[in-house]
Amino acid sequence: MSAIAIDRPAPDIPGRHNDVHLRNAGKSYADRGRVVRGLAPISLDIAGGSLVAIVGRSGCGKSTLLRLIAGLIDPTAGSIEIGAAALSGPPDQARYVFQDYGQSLLPWKTVMQNVEFGVRHGFRNQAHAHGSTPSESLALVGLAGTGDRYPWELSGGMQQRVAVARAISAQPSVLLLDEPFSSVDALSRAQLQDMILNVWGAIDVTVVLVTHDIDEAIYLADRVIVLEPEGAGIGADITIDLPRPRHQIETREQTNYLAYRRDLFHLVTGE
Repeated sequence: MSAIAIDRPAPDIPGRHNDVHLRNAGKSYADRGRVVRGLAPISLDIAGGSLVAIVGRSGCGKSTLLRLIAGLIDPTAGSIEIGAAALSGPPDQARYVFQDYGQSLLPWKTVMQNVEFGVRHGFRNQAHAHGSTPSESLALVGLAGTGDRYPWELSGGMQQRVAVARAISAQPSVLLLDEPFSSVDALSRAQLQDMILNVWGAIDVTVVLVTHDIDEAIYLADRVIVLEPEGAGIGADITIDLPRPRHQIETREQTNYLAYRRDLFHLVTGE
């Protein structure tokens, strides 16, 4: 696979419109007369235009954190901001790509109609350099010429590309990815990782990725947040200092990559 070039738009908005800020934000639930912790209150600043991965054991609160940022659930403590705006419900400027592409796409609509559905409910982020029309969004994810097909005619990897195209067609400031590649084969997963790097390099968007895959987190991200088990909060915040563009073979062979892999494995597993 070829290396992915990153030519990001220059930051031009002071106090960036796609910064994400959590201020002692946490989530707990009532369950049969007791309080269950989903995620302990955490404070976290995510710089606009960055690509951040969230990792940790099952049940640590990864998806809870992503859903808090998406406004799909409300914090029971603290507050969340995107740009300068306090979050109250799902923000117009954020889009969420789910793990199960088979249920997120509308099977009775064509690929183009699925992507157009995203535009109908879009935020219109004027800082985007590309992907401003459904056709451009499909081209950006490598699906030019597939607009008249139906999701069920496509492979799983291609369907997830449609889901990403639909999300970016709305021109979001923040793109939230909840284990988006876990349901595809290893080769498709590598191709989708590079697709995300291509999208991130082409448009002005902050990407927050939840993944169980430590290698995926290191390969994609500027920064990896490790959550403690059982929703206990942030255990580590690791800056990934690997050169870009990244390459599926060369990047993973670098000494620094292997050191990050070893350290993050120990942090996540506790071994």
